[in-house]
Amino acid sequence: MSPELSPIELRLLGSLVEKELATPDYYPLTLSALQNACNQKTNRDPVSRYSEDELQGSVEGLIAQSLVRERNPAGSRVAKYAHRLSDSLGLSFGFTRYELGVLAVLMLRGPQTPGELRSRTERLREPGTGPGVDAVLEALATHERGPWVQRLAKEPGRREARWQQLLGGDQEAQTVRLDPRTSGPEETRPPPPEAHPPTNDAPSALALQISQLAQTVLELELRLEALETRLDAEAQ
Repeated sequence: MSPELSPIELRLLGSLVEKELATPDYYPLTLSALQNACNQKTNRDPVSRYSEDELQGSVEGLIAQSLVRERNPAGSRVAKYAHRLSDSLGLSFGFTRYELGVLAVLMLRGPQTPGELRSRTERLREPGTGPGVDAVLEALATHERGPWVQRLAKEPGRREARWQQLLGGDQEAQTVRLDPRTSGPEETRPPPPEAHPPTNDAPSALALQISQLAQTVLELELRLEALETRLDAEAQ
């Protein structure tokens, strides 16, 4: 059964997983570094402004749930924190590195399509190894201790259905949950109205332009986050 985390707990846990995968040399994180990770302006939706006091209380809540642990490296006077989603010391969910990366991005950015996840998780996995994002989503949806993700009903105008994590936080209202094994709805609800098919080539050209702009924005976000991570590392 998946835990029911608050939005701030979800942001904390996602940030810890992301930083372990993206910048392992600077992991685990102090409370100050964790605050920077939670409140960074790139790869976060929504962008937050959590205080250290807010984060400290939520960290303690995650520790009580055995999802985070405090680590005090030798010679360090400052407490550091690490997630336990891949902890082998009595609590192991059996997640692969790529499964953790997908979960982290869903925790930090909300529901996304497989295409969006593919682009945003590439830096969190070992290049050229393991299954693709579609297989990972299916594995998380049918996990023996899950499900950890679910597929949402396909929205009008979208080529792909979005997926969301099931650990908690603010879930979108009135979503339809789909069974990943049958792709059929588990509950009865009127489907959204179908988008009218284009009557000429103009809408198709506009959709292509929007897709290209979205890809450009995504590439810029990844560059900004890489720069921000490097600056954070130099400041520590």
